[in-house]
Amino acid sequence: MRILIVLSFFILSGGCQMSITDVFQSRNIEPPAQLTVAEQFVGMNEQTDRVTLKEFMGIDPARVEWCAAFVNSVLSDVDITGTGSLMARSYLDWGKSTDTPSPGDIMVFSRGNSNWQGHVGFYVATVTYKNTAYWIVLGGNQDNSVSYRMYKVGHRRHLETRTLNDAPVKLETLRAMQWMLDGIPLEVIRDNAN
Repeated sequence: MRILIVLSFFILSGGCQMSITDVFQSRNIEPPAQLTVAEQFVGMNEQTDRVTLKEFMGIDPARVEWCAAFVNSVLSDVDITGTGSLMARSYLDWGKSTDTPSPGDIMVFSRGNSNWQGHVGFYVATVTYKNTAYWIVLGGNQDNSVSYRMYKVGHRRHLETRTLNDAPVKLETLRAMQWMLDGIPLEVIRDNAN
């Protein structure tokens, strides 16, 4: 069953077998740098991996809401300037808005009924599961860990997707993401679907 089973195991287990980077490279496509960096932290928890995450982000993830700090640190690691703010919604003013997300773009969500709280993470791909389209988002402070999470396309909490891409992502990149995730058995992470 193609490499998708291996990739689904990676996504569901935190990365023991094959990474997104491996999938891109197997198709001779350079993966978005921010996804390559972010996936190195998949599975790390704010309690059990507190020291490592604190060193990477410069804040204590057990004491501070850290999704924006994670995005800022990942971007900094690949020489892209983030917002520098711990506020997820600060990314509403970063880059430019896009209605067609590409791997590595930043998705901003509201949180609760607050008009200032939010959540932010990296768009990975769009998948269909049980006839419903979902965005897969890789981010920090998702269930207190760096993880993949599914959000229904058009989710009521989705505020905006932001990009630095001036041109559409290469068709080969989008095909690689689709090839990678088509038919993926999402039985475990579906519990995190919103």
